Amino acid sequence: MVINAGDSDRALYIVVDGTLQVVRSRGRRGRATEVVKTIHPGTAIGELAFFDGGPRSALVEAVTEVHLLRLSFDAFEVLAAKEPALARHMLLDLGRILADRIRMLQRFETGHVE
Repeated sequence: MVINAGDSDRALYIVVDGTLQVVRSRGRRGRATEVVKTIHPGTAIGELAFFDGGPRSALVEAVTEVHLLRLSFDAFEVLAAKEPALARHMLLDLGRILADRIRMLQRFETGHVE
């Protein structure tokens, strides 16, 4: 397990190598699980908690051995003070990622999955 739903950790992760999957529990006791998304290298994960400091919204498990880069919110603030243009670029990319994921969720919920 890489990220556990409900945990508090205001860090962002970049997948450098390996494959992960986002899973959610189904059923009343949460025993059966469903793979929601497969995550590949080059993907950012944990962006929602990174932005709002809230609990993790999903369970993310490694399917293969993975190599992740971790950026804490505090480290990002230091980076933003030293390299504001880079921080701005990162925030715009993270906003795009969030928008893509919200649109994907909307398509899934309405049955318009491509």
